[in-house]
Amino acid sequence: MYFWPFEIATMRTKPLLIFILLLTSVNVLCQDSICSTTVPVYLSFYTKFSFSNSEIDIPVPNTDNELIFESNSKSSCYLGFHYSWLGIDYAFSLPSDDVNLYGKTESGALNVQVKLKRWTIELKNRNYNGYYFSNQAEFDEHWKEGNACLQLSDLSTSSTSLSVEYVFNPGKLYSNKIYTYEKVPDKSGGSWLANGFASVNGVYSDSLIVPPAIRSYADPGINYKSTFYADSGVSLGYSYLWVLSKELFTSVTVVPGVSFQRVVEDFGSDELIKTNNRISSQILFNFNFGYNTEKFYCGLTSNFECKNYGSEMAVNYEKGGIVFLYRIDTSNWKFMKGVDKLMHPRFLRFAVGDRSQR
Repeated sequence: MYFWPFEIATMRTKPLLIFILLLTSVNVLCQDSICSTTVPVYLSFYTKFSFSNSEIDIPVPNTDNELIFESNSKSSCYLGFHYSWLGIDYAFSLPSDDVNLYGKTESGALNVQVKLKRWTIELKNRNYNGYYFSNQAEFDEHWKEGNACLQLSDLSTSSTSLSVEYVFNPGKLYSNKIYTYEKVPDKSGGSWLANGFASVNGVYSDSLIVPPAIRSYADPGINYKSTFYADSGVSLGYSYLWVLSKELFTSVTVVPGVSFQRVVEDFGSDELIKTNNRISSQILFNFNFGYNTEKFYCGLTSNFECKNYGSEMAVNYEKGGIVFLYRIDTSNWKFMKGVDKLMHPRFLRFAVGDRSQR
């Protein structure tokens, strides 16, 4: 059989060509493996000065009125850190204003976040102690602005919740990635969010949630001293991000949900405990406006959360403030290799990603 000269040359060079392609492929694979490492080497410290409020709304039957109890803890300070997939922050209340008029409120909160590519797991605990009758003027014609409000120093609320959120388009939820630093996306866009949650919430008092002094103005029919709600449910919402420049962005998130709720009411003096089950609803709203560079982030944030406890009570949490964050590059911190190894065991790397390349 006769071969043309160029065919002979091709046959001779085939093994060499295959070897070169194989070597190139291995090299590219190694580089891609390094580039695909999603865990940054930044250690982020942040603080947030927040203007917060907790409010209890109790409708008065057969009227359009409701009793409103508000906390007098209008400001709080958050201190926290974030590294790799773990973030922890703690909040404490700053001194209350006009204690003689509105009483004293003490509050605190602890948040733990696990942030993965598409999943966010969050554990929250918060509590408020001390409220005042904020719309007393609607029920007491003799009360005037500047007079002391009726104070409920022993009225408290608490909330402990666990949520697991799935992000359908994680590339667009930039506001959740400010801790580890990623550049602002080139284009605006949004993503659907699916959330599963469980929580235990309580409203309780040493005497009665609605004391006799307030029931003399209006009786909402709540004659128990504590009520606790254990609920579990799902929510579906949407988050949209507007890109304003290379460093500026703003985002809005709305997530309504529905839950199955078990209620326990303690009537105290009668030693009667009443339980019932029902379907309830909640809604979460979040707004962010931020300026981000590789080392520094500064932004405004606002959150609103409403939980309905049947037709007899609703507890609202409002929070807004300014966030300052600073990132420290730990690439040259040798002892962090041990931290990376601990936080990224082999059996969890499918979820938390590979260790940082140092």
